Parts: sequence; C-alpha cells; structure tokens
Amino acid sequence: MISLFTVTDSRFCPQSNKIPPKSAKKSLPIVNFRGYPIIIEHLLENQHAQLTDGLKAILYSKEPDISLENLFQIVDNLNDTEHRERLFQLLTDVIEGYLNNEKFALLNKSRDGVVFCHLLALWRSYSQKVIIIKNVYIKYDRCCQNGLKYNAVQMVCTELFKNIIILEQTLKNRIVSQLLLTINESRQGNVLDKNEIDTIISILLQMDIYKDVFENRYLLESKNYFLEQSVLVKSKSVEEFLKQTNKCISTEARREYLPEESNEKVLKIIYEEMVANNLDYILDKGFESLMDSSHTDVLAILYDLCKNVPHGVEIIADHFQKYILLKCTTIVVRTTEKSMIQEIIEFKDKLEAVIATSFGENRLFSELLRTVFTKVINTKGCEPAQNLAKYLDSKLRSKYLNENALENILKKVMVIFRYIQEKDVFEAYYRKDLARRLIFGKSTSQDEERSVISKLKVECGEYFTAKMEGMFRDVNVSRDINADFKQYLSNVHPNLAHSDISVMVLTNSFWTSSTGNHQLVVPADLLRYQSIFRKYYCFTHNGRKLDWQSNLAHCIVRASFANSVKELQVSLFQTIVLLLFNDHDTLTTSRIQELTKIDPSELKIVLRSLSWGKTKILIKDFDENAIAPTDSFTFNRNFSDKLFRIKINQLQMKESIEEQKVTEKNILVDRQFQMDAAIVRILKRKRIISHNELVAEVYNVMNLPVAPQDLKKRIELLIDREYIKRDSDNTAMYTYIA
Repeated sequence: MISLFTVTDSRFCPQSNKIPPKSAKKSLPIVNFRGYPIIIEHLLENQHAQLTDGLKAILYSKEPDISLENLFQIVDNLNDTEHRERLFQLLTDVIEGYLNNEKFALLNKSRDGVVFCHLLALWRSYSQKVIIIKNVYIKYDRCCQNGLKYNAVQMVCTELFKNIIILEQTLKNRIVSQLLLTINESRQGNVLDKNEIDTIISILLQMDIYKDVFENRYLLESKNYFLEQSVLVKSKSVEEFLKQTNKCISTEARREYLPEESNEKVLKIIYEEMVANNLDYILDKGFESLMDSSHTDVLAILYDLCKNVPHGVEIIADHFQKYILLKCTTIVVRTTEKSMIQEIIEFKDKLEAVIATSFGENRLFSELLRTVFTKVINTKGCEPAQNLAKYLDSKLRSKYLNENALENILKKVMVIFRYIQEKDVFEAYYRKDLARRLIFGKSTSQDEERSVISKLKVECGEYFTAKMEGMFRDVNVSRDINADFKQYLSNVHPNLAHSDISVMVLTNSFWTSSTGNHQLVVPADLLRYQSIFRKYYCFTHNGRKLDWQSNLAHCIVRASFANSVKELQVSLFQTIVLLLFNDHDTLTTSRIQELTKIDPSELKIVLRSLSWGKTKILIKDFDENAIAPTDSFTFNRNFSDKLFRIKINQLQMKESIEEQKVTEKNILVDRQFQMDAAIVRILKRKRIISHNELVAEVYNVMNLPVAPQDLKKRIELLIDREYIKRDSDNTAMYTYIA
C-alpha cells in the first residue's frame, strides 16, 4: 500500500474522544488500480462459448441464455490486450456464419429476379441487431485506435454484409438488374417506389461501392437507351423530338434518389447523344419552320439545349443568321414599294420577340440581326431609304392612329433608319413629303412631326435637320404674316377683308424648289389678291422676291348643281378648269389647254381627277381611260353627294417621275459636295497621302455607296481647282495645298 498524500481532519481521529488538537494529522491511504481480473483458462473457454451463443441468439432473433448485461460483462472481462484479438475474431466468425446462411436464403427467395423486398427486410433486421451487438461490444469499441474508436463493430458488420451479401456475384447482378429495370420503367412513364430504390442506393453509397457496382453500368445502359431515343428524331417532327428531349432532361434531373453527380453524368449523355449528335439535322430540318410559325416555346427549348452543347449557341446563331438573310432578302427583293417597310418592321418585331422570349436576349443574336438587316437593306441602293420616307409620310398622314401608336411606329422606323446607309436619300424624300404635309395641312400631329425631327437630329446631327426646322419656322412666320395681311386688308382694302385668303411664304433654300407655271391663266380676282399681297410683302420685307408656286395652291370652290349647292376642295389647276364652265357648257381638251395654258401632261391629270371616280364633276363624252385632245367635257349638273364639302383627289400632290428625277439629281449634287469636303478634310489632316489610302478614308468617312469613278472625278476636279495636287515624283500621291 502506498500513501500518496495525507488529509487533516479532526473527525477521523480514533485515539481519543476528545477533540484533537489542530496540529493532529491522519494519513488517508489510496490503493493502486487492481487491474484486469486474472482469467483461468477453463473459465475463458466457458465465457467464449457463452458470448458465441449470446451473439447467435441476437442474430437469429432468439432469447439468449444469459442476459445482455452479462454478455456486456464478458466482453468487458475479455477486453484486454491479450484477449482483444480473440474477442474480435469471435464476433467476425459469428456474423460471417449468420450472413452466409442468410445469403443462401436470399438467393433462393430472389430466383424470380425480385430481390429488393427481401434484401431490404434483411438489411433492416440486420441493422437493428448490429445496434444491439454494438452496445454489447461498447467497451471494445472504446479501446480501438486509428480512427476506429466507437465505430469498429459497426464497420466490421457493414463490411461483412457488403462482402458476403452485396458483392456476391449473383445477388449483385440481381440488385443491379432490378435497379436498371425499375429506372427504365420510370423512363417509360411507370410509377416506381422511390423509397425502396432510395434505400438500396443509400446502402451502396454507405458501403462505398455505388460507383463500381451500379453507376458505371447505369451510365452505360443510359447511353444505349438515349442513343436509341435519338434515332427517333428522323421519325418525329422536330417540335415533338425537342419536347421529348426536354422532358427526358427534366425527368433525369429530378431523380432525387440518385446522387447529383450521377444525374449530371446522365444529363451529359443526353446532351451528347440526343442533342449534339443530331443538332445539324434538327436545325436543317426544323429551324426555319419553327421560326416561320413563331413557336417561341419550342425555340426556347432548342436554345436551352444548345447552351449545354459545345459550340451549340454558335451553331444555332449561324442558322439564325442564314434564316434572317433568306427572309429579309425575299422581303427587300420581291415585295412592292408600299409594303416593303411594313414587312421589314413586322419581320424585325418577330425576330426581336424570338430573341427576347426564346434566346434569353443574347446579344450575339441581336448583333446578327442588326448586321444582316444592314447588309440586305442596303443591297437595293436608295430604294429602301425612299420607301422608308414614304412609309413614314403615310403614317404621319393617317387619321386612324393615336399618339401612342404613332410614337411606337416612329421608334420602329428610327431603328430601320439606322440600318440605312443612304440617309441623304431619306432626308431628301422625307423633306419633300414634309413640305406637302405642311402646305396642304395633311399632318396628323405637329407634335409628332417635331418628334421625328428631334429623333433625326439625335441620330445625324443638327445639319441633317436644319432645313426641316427651317420649314417649321416658315410655317409659323407665315401664320403671323397672314394675320398682319388680314389687318392690312381691313385698313387699306376693306372691301376685300371678308375674303378668306392664306399665303405661305417659304424660304427657297429650305423647301423643295420647283418652277412656277408663269404662263398659267389665273382668274382675275386671284391675280388681284396676288398683286396686293406682293405689294404688302415687299414693302414689309425689303429686298425679297416672291415666286408663286401655282402647283401647290388649293382652293374652296362653291358649285351649284341641280339639286343642291356644294363646296369643292380642289387644287388651283382644278379651280381654273372648273371656272371655265361658268361661260361654256362643253369644252374639248385642246380648248381647255388653250384657255388655261396648263401644261398638257398636267392638264390630263386634272381632267382625269374631275371626270373619273366617285366625284364626277365633269362628264367625258367617251368613257375611256385615255384623254385625247378632241375629247369633250360637260359640267355634271346632276351630281349629288351626301357631304356638303367634297374633297376632289388632288393628283398633283403625288410625286411625278420628273420630280423624282430632280430629287435624285439634287441628291447626287449634295453627295458631290460631301465628297469634296471629305477629300479636303482628309488631306488637310494627312498633308500627303496615296490614292488608295485616300479612297479608303473617304469610304470610311462618308459611309455612302460612292462609285470609284465618281470619286476619281471629284479628285481631278479638286486638283483643277488647286485644293490638292499630285506629287511631282509619284503621281499616285496627293499633297494638300495650304
């Protein structure tokens, strides 16, 4: 006995009943640990036998001969360095024997291939028994080292189940086959027991044999299955195949009982076998029809599938580009002038909707749309620019569009305008149409007119819209001039003050110039008003010159018919012709031309407008399309209409071929000035430059389809005018003359 320390306490002093003095001390002995009990050999064998019987009773669900507490005590007694190995071997032997018996039973029960229910019943029962055994061996678990503490028994039990039951070749094949069969049935639409499969997969994962036992074969079977499914693309429509593929992906991604890693590998197989290997065939067979029918939902599926395929988005973008090129070329080449812009806008809206709803607003597709539209539209030269101006003119004249609808149209028109290279052509034709709208009061909204100009100003700068803004200033100034002129008539010519006359004074440099018909025989009353206004205007605006544009004038004429009196809204030319019938009942074409001095081609248009259609104010002797000099016209006294004021179609408002040629000529002149300015600016910056470099720079600066021969002529002209000169040593080089 070894005394390790002493304790002082008066209560433990046995020598006297008296209270011991404070200095009295007593030693408290502490005995060494007694160690493990000495086990006699015959007792050891007896305990081994008891433990073996007890473990077998637990495994075979029998009542053990001794209590679990005694089994625990036996393990505790044998848990020393000398007997621990034997203790472990005993446990291993008993479990191996049990599992081998169960293996044979399981093989017999699963001969029909149905192994899950029997295997799961065994596993659940075995797991409960392992918990009991683990509690019996808890002292053994606590003494284990190398990471096995508290878990050695569990691990050995699991390992034995894996090696004896799961990895047994026949059972393994049956387990894997039933798993594959069940998953394949689910792919066919059958309902499966997810809990059962989930437990089997969990067992394989817990034993770390999932990949070797099941996953490799599962992936191989999946590849074969989806390879067979991909063959169906040629027997089904593209829409059906894409929807089926998307359904497969959705189904495989939701297999919660399989590890996420396995699902991702299966999805990769689907994308490879069903999408990547058939992508060209799918796009060649069905992309155009999907785009034509605007199946945005199916196109969205196609795009989502292509995103997960190497270079898939680039491939679908290539087909998208070819589709735009084909359809846009068809619209530009084959459609009429009136419908071209409307169809381009509708087609573009359709493509933008597809990009937004199906292609995830991918900028690649938006850029392709812009590039192809720009290329195709400009293949028709100046025609798209001219048609765009006419289209915008028709919308700004329309009475059936509210402000919101018109503003929406303007936004779309401005997008098309950005695609057009020949913006100067658009400006020339739009300005001409704007002039007609302002002069004849055909514009739906002045605010929208100004909105267009502000948008053009943002796109092309102040110089581009300077003339248009000047036109609006002229209209406003003319309104003030007319108010002052009416006041002038009241003061100077009170007898004429009641007349409703309005004059628009237009700056020649802003408006489309045209030569007035100076030989026209104008009615005396109108000539008097012209003379008075000329005198008034020249007095208030010294140094100005007025040139009357008779082809742009219009009048309100009161006509008396047999049954009623009507007001006719007509042009000045129509007015002059109608006034002749105050003094004549019938007139021939040649006689009318002689009395009015109207140009013969213009006169035919005027007579046609008065004698054809619903408003036949004049009756032609022969109902033929052509108008001959000998044709006779008579005033239609029996004309009737439910309206009091009737508008006669003013055909002179429509652009003639001659006017179009003049416009084109003016555009070419403006381009020559632009080329001259560009060449001089480039040489002023470079000082010296070669011919090829100069040509390339001019094309980059102007961004207009300039013919090389035209550019060469402008260079020669600038040399003659001594803005630039050729280098004396190298004629292919140009030098700027300061």
